[in-house]
Amino acid sequence: MADAAQVNAVMSDAAASDDSDLRNIVHAGTTLVSTSLAMAERMDASGQDVLAAIVLAMRHRSHW
Repeated sequence: MADAAQVNAVMSDAAASDDSDLRNIVHAGTTLVSTSLAMAERMDASGQDVLAAIVLAMRHRSHW
């Protein structure tokens, strides 16, 4: 699973997804999305579950 998460993170970062949060100086999308995809694959989660996990994580990180 760690390999899948790393590959997902590299691919996401290569796409230059600009989700920076200037309040926290965080580019959390790369980590959150890649981890969510790797965990979803391991747990055989649905696309809806993956999207819900990503949305919740992004909302939570905005409160740090």
